[in-house]
Amino acid sequence: MRIHTLTLYTAKLQEMAAFYARLGFSVHQEEHAFSLTAGASTLRFVAREGFSGGYHFAFNAPEHLMQQVFEDLRQKVDLCYIREDQSYFADFQNWNAHALYFLDPDGNIVEYIGRHNLNHQDAENLLPLSISEIGLVTRDVSALIECLKAQVGVDHFRPALADFAPLGTDEGLFIVSRNGRPWYPVGHPAKLLPLVVEVETSGGRFRMEVEEDPLDGQIQQL
Repeated sequence: MRIHTLTLYTAKLQEMAAFYARLGFSVHQEEHAFSLTAGASTLRFVAREGFSGGYHFAFNAPEHLMQQVFEDLRQKVDLCYIREDQSYFADFQNWNAHALYFLDPDGNIVEYIGRHNLNHQDAENLLPLSISEIGLVTRDVSALIECLKAQVGVDHFRPALADFAPLGTDEGLFIVSRNGRPWYPVGHPAKLLPLVVEVETSGGRFRMEVEEDPLDGQIQQL
């Protein structure tokens, strides 16, 4: 699966734009929004007054440059400490990946993940190559899994738990979580949040528009 565009919301538009510019992204300002390009993907934040963040999303980083990515990020953000292995790197052996985490000004949990199954050896800079993951928070994980499999054509990336399931491929994943389940590694509870995402799967290209729970959202084939 490929994530082409992802639209999220924020009440801190200018602060967020400045933060992502500091990370090295080229930020394109709009009247009530800004967008940035992450390789093959576009991330857009739209102003919403009184909104409180809490999204979880990830970028695919060049896996052979993850040490340099770490050195660059630690100069710009406060990275989240991974207690299990006493470092800042999360080692996902069953996903064949390493990841770094930090919070943006709106409290979103941002991840840079280097997936060793993807061949990005020609990447020469440290900027992300695409949007890798978006968290989809729901009241009913099993029901949303079946909905996404039937309507979007994604399947399990790894076996599902009762309250958590990754769907898609190394290139792009829906991270389905039960509402209130703590997000790794910071422990913040997953929240029902609005978003718009356009993805491409083996079944075609789809747009999902969510106001609260994805089970009540709209999915359109493009």
